[in-house]
This record gives sequence, C-alpha cells and structure tokens, in this order.
Amino acid sequence: MPICSRKRFTVPAAWQGTHVELYVEGALSVSSWWLNGAPLLPLHTSGYTSVVLRLDNAGLAIGGDNTLVAFVDGTETTGWWYEGAGLTRHVTLTSSSAAARVATHSLAAPAAPAGAIHARATPAEGLFSDSASVTPSLVLENAGSAPVAAVVACALVEAAGAATTVSVTVPAGGEAPAACPPLAPASAELWSLPRPFLYTLAITVSVGGAVVDAMNASVGVRAVAWDSDHGLLVNGQRVKMRGYCNHESWGGVGAAVPDRVDLLRVQQVRGMGGNAWRT
Repeated sequence: MPICSRKRFTVPAAWQGTHVELYVEGALSVSSWWLNGAPLLPLHTSGYTSVVLRLDNAGLAIGGDNTLVAFVDGTETTGWWYEGAGLTRHVTLTSSSAAARVATHSLAAPAAPAGAIHARATPAEGLFSDSASVTPSLVLENAGSAPVAAVVACALVEAAGAATTVSVTVPAGGEAPAACPPLAPASAELWSLPRPFLYTLAITVSVGGAVVDAMNASVGVRAVAWDSDHGLLVNGQRVKMRGYCNHESWGGVGAAVPDRVDLLRVQQVRGMGGNAWRT
C-alpha cells in the first residue's frame, strides 16, 4: 500500500554555504520526494538501494523551516515474504564543506595480506601476516566557484605508523579522484571466520591546514580465492559455505526493521553454524 510522510525541520543558519545532503538508506519500494512543495526526486524505483538527496541547491531554507515529503508505494513490488512499505532504514541529514568533501559512496579500500600468513595457538586468536597492502581511494567534490587544493590523509587507527597523504586539486564545481599511497601495517591482523578482525580506516580532508571533512570505515585484511578442486579459500584455508537468506520478513515489528532485530538474526545464524549471508 502507498504511504505518504511529511517531516518538518529547521536548518541552522550556520549551514549557509555548506553542502547539505539527506541520505536515505532504504525506502520500500518505489519512492518520490518533494522539498517545500517542489519536486526533488520524481521516482526512485528500488527499495534495496539508497537514495541520496542534495538539498542546499534545491530550495532548502537555510536558517528557516522546511517540509520534506516522501511518497512510498509498495503495492506492485511486495514479495511473497511481505516486506511492507515505507522508510525501512536509517535517514541521515548532514552538512559538510562545499569546498571539499568525500563524495557519497566513493571510498574504496582493497586490502590483502603480504608475505607469509601465520597461525596462532588457536583459531579464536586469529591469523596474521608479515605485512599487508591497503589502498584507499575516493572522490572529492567541490561545490564552490574556485579550485581548491586539498590534502587527504589516510591512516589505520590500530596500526602504528600506517598513515599516508596525497595532495589533490579539485576544480570549481567539479570532482577529482584521490588515491592515498598504500598503507602497509607490519604483522597485520587478518580477517578470518573465527576472528573477523577489522581495522578502522580514518580519512581526513584538509584545506589550508584546516580539516573540512572526515570519515571512518571498517577494513578487513584477507586473501580470498576460488579453487576448482577445493572451493572457497580464505587466507589459504578451505571454507565450506553454509548460507542463509535474509528477507525483509519482519512485518510484525514494522517495515523499518530495528538494528537489534538484524543483530539477533546474525547471532542465531552464527549459533547454527552459518557463515554466509544472502541479502
């Protein structure tokens, strides 16, 4: 059934001249959006992909009141497991520098072990490799009217000395790719099934010595390969996949499934010996 929701909100005057963005993680299933009575996004046809709405150049009243309208219709697309309809994930309103910011969904950080892989006394203590290669890359956006010289710093929080920087010129009203030199932590902790260790990748963007944007991302270092004789190999170890399907089948708690419910599902799957997740 279709659902129409209205949200009234006030934007601080301090946000004048910034990049204002609304990030909708999920809206099942076909959605349309309006801001202050004007069309913002005519049609988004997938409830399983996020919606990114830029507001500062679309009639947003900075320092005043605003009304956002979302019309979500799941009539024609509801599966047999009944996903429901409406906003199904978190919605976040952010303000960031218009001069230089990390473009949404642009960060990538391939990570792989380097050198020999070593096992500890028990699987629960995990694996480590002599070193690792983590290669962060991203895209910077500049909504201003002049080119900007920015410095991007990349660091692995848990690894001493694993930090690099790169300088990038972002054209006015445009974007530019930025790739930090590879990070090479020594005695790198690996992601494995018994011990899924994750590093924290910290990204900061500076202009004129002042930080204008920052973000953290989780990175797992592991070697993944597929062999015709042995199947899936993770860090050189054979893994037999035991997978389960994750449907939007929690209508009893509402279409917007709480994070705690998904955590419960993961815990139950792990308790049954599952190690794979089909989304």
